[in-house]
Formats: sequence, C-alpha cells, structure tokens
Amino acid sequence: MEFKPKKNILLLYPDTFDHVKQSINLGKAGEMEDAIKTLKEWVYKQPHFKRKDFCDSLLQSAIIASKGSIEASKQKIDRICTLRTLMPDTFKCFDARKDFEHVFRNIQITVLPRLTKEHYRIFTVKVNGSVESSQVTDAMKYTLLIGDYMKACDCIAEFVAVFDLSEVNSMVDLITSLNVVHLRNSLTVCFEGHGLRLKGLYFITTSRVIDTLITILKQLLKPKIIQRIKIFKSWDDVHDTIGKDVLPVDFGGYEKSEQEVHDEWINALCDEDFRKYLKELNSATVDESSRPSCKFIEEYAGMPGTFRLLSVD
Repeated sequence: MEFKPKKNILLLYPDTFDHVKQSINLGKAGEMEDAIKTLKEWVYKQPHFKRKDFCDSLLQSAIIASKGSIEASKQKIDRICTLRTLMPDTFKCFDARKDFEHVFRNIQITVLPRLTKEHYRIFTVKVNGSVESSQVTDAMKYTLLIGDYMKACDCIAEFVAVFDLSEVNSMVDLITSLNVVHLRNSLTVCFEGHGLRLKGLYFITTSRVIDTLITILKQLLKPKIIQRIKIFKSWDDVHDTIGKDVLPVDFGGYEKSEQEVHDEWINALCDEDFRKYLKELNSATVDESSRPSCKFIEEYAGMPGTFRLLSVD
C-alpha cells in the first residue's frame, strides 16, 4: 500500500525535512528510520488490523504528527483505522471532481503549495454567497480526502487555517448550516487520526456574528487552539502575519491563483494511482473482535453521531 505522486504539488524548502526531524528530536542520522522500523514491527503484531502493509511515508507522518513519540504514533494509527471502521461514509474512494462539484460552487478549499518561513502549511477556505448544509458537510469530507493525500506525500503536520468569510451572504445562515455532530467527527479525524497541529486559526470577516461561531468552536477545541484564533477584516491584514510569498494573487500574494491551485489539487486527487491507493487505504480498518483490549473503542462509543468528549490539540 504505497503512493507516489507523478507531480509534486506540495513544495518544501531544502532544509524542511531536517528542520522537522530536529523539531521532534529525531535529527540524528538513522533515528527516523529506526523509529519507522519500530512502528512497522508493532503494526504487524496487531491482530485487529485488517491491513498491515502501511508504507513508510504513512508511518513517518504518524511519527511527525506525534512529535517523535512512538507510543503516540501507535495510538494515532489505531485511531485512524478505527475511525475508518466507524465512519465508512466519510472514507470512500471519492471522485473529487464529480462528488464535490456542488461544494465548489460556493466553497473553495485549498492547501497552498509553498510553506511559510516557519515551515507551516497554509490551508484556505473561501466561502461565497449562501451555502447549504449538505455543501458544508461534504466540504469536510473533501478536506479529509486532502488529508489522506498529504499523509502519503508530505512531512508537515503544522498548519495555519484561514477562512475567508468576507463574501458570505449571511453569517447567521452559514452558522445555521453547520451540523455540529459532523463537524465534531471531522475534527476528530483531523486531530486525533491525522494528527493535525494547528498553529493558527484565522477568520476574515467584518461580521460581529463571528462571535457565535467562536462560541461553538470553544465547545470543540482546546483552549490553546481558541487562543490562536485571530479575526481579520481583509486579506491585507493577513499579509503581515503570513507573508505574501505563499498566498495566491487573488489574496494579494505572489503565488499562482487560487483557482490554479484548486485545479492542481483536483487533478492530483483524481489521479488513477491515488484513487487505487485510497481504495486500499480505506480498507485499513479494524476487527474489534480481535482487538486485545476494548478500552480504545470505548472512547468512540456511539460513533458516528455522539462523543462523550472531544479533546483536540
């Protein structure tokens, strides 16, 4: 189970991988390779995993997301496999161009190709006009699809998310369209499964109703993530924080347009090799009857639909 893209749409600085390894205390020669080997040996010993042929890039992603902790890496792999079991409608071999066409009418989701100077990825969401609840729900699924691609092709776990809500017709209607259960489930996959580390959460809007959205987020995210929320009135205000080099020209930056970046992502996600890999990846589920302990599944009692507690970092 392995995937290598034909075209690299996620760029790195020459020293990025060394920077990442140093930041998780695996900077010495051979340390990352040893960690991957240890994790791979553990995977093959798990009787409840229906697939055990995880590629090195997936194992490495788990290690990076876990800040070098092998024990935390084991937990993330177990969680993402369990979530694929419990949420089959979220994890499908989607045709990104066809299955999410209705989403793209009003919601544009992109991960920008270039890193910030701090080696962070920028995730942008641009919302236009009025959106329906189904669009928001499927936008979350599309985001998780991007996440599966990145886990196979990237070494970055740290992100800044920017939500441009400046052209939303009604913030009240947008918030009403949110299904909190679906949002909570998606956040669980992002943080607990994929190991996303959010370094900034920015909203571009002049609406005071944004306070209502933040109130909802306070119920779902850890306080330290809430403290990283910033509200901007325009992209001009964002430039000083992120820098123009990584942003599309539409947002006042020097990168290719948002539409061009979006089209590159669609092509990448619709690539036959990736869809074959995705099908294999989605079969990496668990057999609970073979799990040595039932403690983990208890954390997800009621999935999909209810969580006793969500704590994401």
